[in-house]
Amino acid sequence: MELSSLYQKIRNSLTLKLIFIAFLLLLLHIPVLMLYGLIRERTEALKKTEQELGKGWGQSQIVSGLYLAIPREKEINGKKITEILYQLPEKLSVEAVLEPEIRYRGIYKVVLYAAKVKVKARFRYNMPAAAGASPLDNARICIGIQDIIGIRKAEIKVGHSDLKPEPGIPYRQLDAAGIHAVLPAKIGETGAFEAEAELLLNGSKSFAVRPLGQETVITISSSWKDPSFLGPMLPNQRKITPSGFTATWNYTALNRNFPQQWIGSRYSIAGTEIGVNLKLITDIYTQVERAVKYVTLFMIFVLLFFLAGERMAGVWMHPFQYLLSGLAILLFYLLLLSISEHLFFDTAFAIAAVSVSVMVAIYIGAIFRSIRAALGEGAAMLGAYGVIYLLLKLENAALLVGSCVLFVLLALLMTITANLNKTTEA
Repeated sequence: MELSSLYQKIRNSLTLKLIFIAFLLLLLHIPVLMLYGLIRERTEALKKTEQELGKGWGQSQIVSGLYLAIPREKEINGKKITEILYQLPEKLSVEAVLEPEIRYRGIYKVVLYAAKVKVKARFRYNMPAAAGASPLDNARICIGIQDIIGIRKAEIKVGHSDLKPEPGIPYRQLDAAGIHAVLPAKIGETGAFEAEAELLLNGSKSFAVRPLGQETVITISSSWKDPSFLGPMLPNQRKITPSGFTATWNYTALNRNFPQQWIGSRYSIAGTEIGVNLKLITDIYTQVERAVKYVTLFMIFVLLFFLAGERMAGVWMHPFQYLLSGLAILLFYLLLLSISEHLFFDTAFAIAAVSVSVMVAIYIGAIFRSIRAALGEGAAMLGAYGVIYLLLKLENAALLVGSCVLFVLLALLMTITANLNKTTEA
């Protein structure tokens, strides 16, 4: 009789049940860590797919130039050496139109694009020349292109003359890859000239331009409706509509850390590129990972709701039933991840939330033998999933909304559990 009474006290002990719930929360973090690992694995697989498709089509593109590379011979200690003088344009204008498309490989989708690029440059120079030679003897006009696999067409024109584009950059102190053309000798006699280039480039994910002009105007437009601008300067003007975007940057020499002219590798243009990243509108792995961050608070409130229901209904829940209910909560995130890889994220979220809520509600109804308890549990879980969905959509106000919701839930839970001691004594 005494053993039976002791067993009843242990089984009905609120303190022991709270200790068990705390231990269960720690135990359930093992599958939570496995979920994070699965998300990272799928993210890495997506990046690998992007790289594989980019290798055959064209990876992220960065366009540099037009600019001049002029070899100069110099004698030091009786030895002749060649040094490269770099001359940047006085005015530079770049217009790029990106035509995006989504390619699929298995369950993964990757953003590719074809870019039509028009570059106009005006050069003005004042440099000494050797006797009987032009200041621009053996000069090359260059345009850097980060991934030459993506080059589909290239034309270079100086004045009214069409120049033959040559592969590669002859002097790689500014760019590792691109194209160039040899300047006609007569160009160097004028002191100023204009040049143009037209490119058709394939690329993926992002497109950027290095503003090398003393005055640079860059315009990028596309039918992509969710751009993410990159680089040290945001667009001076931008227009984003459901049919696409147009962005314009106005850049001057005061916004950069190198001059119009220098010799050798004294300065670097790396890191100056500005442009756009064509990100996917719904990055499912990022959104699922953000949803998992709320799993601990979600489990705390749901398990405490079980405890409150247990006390008020006078029905003892077995620890194994708590464990199964906690695993059902985690199952939501696995369903969300797997379904969203095949359907829209919003649809996947609704399917996963309703499925898990109905399953847990039926389970609670069977434990408490009460339809009212089942409906209450189902409504509470759906409401909690609705809050998580709201937090995912309200990125900027997520912390504020989440704090307010947690305050309301805690106050509600305090109200429900205020009479737990009285219920236990009765």
